[in-house]
Amino acid sequence: MDETIGIIGLALLLAGWAFELYRTVKAGKAGISLGFAGLYFAGSFLLAYYALLQDDAIFLALNAAAGIIALINAYYVLRGGKKQAAKAHTLNGILHEVRKQDKSFKGKKEKMDYDRIAYGAPPKSP
Repeated sequence: MDETIGIIGLALLLAGWAFELYRTVKAGKAGISLGFAGLYFAGSFLLAYYALLQDDAIFLALNAAAGIIALINAYYVLRGGKKQAAKAHTLNGILHEVRKQDKSFKGKKEKMDYDRIAYGAPPKSP
């Protein structure tokens, strides 16, 4: 019974990671820093090695998968840093470009309105 609970937990975690990995690949960039991806990979690698020493297949699989996902995310962090065009595919990126090109953009109040729209909130009424 204990092993079944571990396998269910493993499956749920992998399903969550698979969903986020799909979003990362689809967007062409990761929403994490390279430092986080590196530390996550190192920690996952060490925990996978520890699980191997403890002969724990569930945690070995979990941490091996986490390490692989961290490497994939690191790739997309590096790739995303070089591709500025991917930024324009997000609503926030589009609004940022509009702000840069909009000659009537004067300051903080307008920026706050643009940012509120970018994050899904309607602009405040005057």
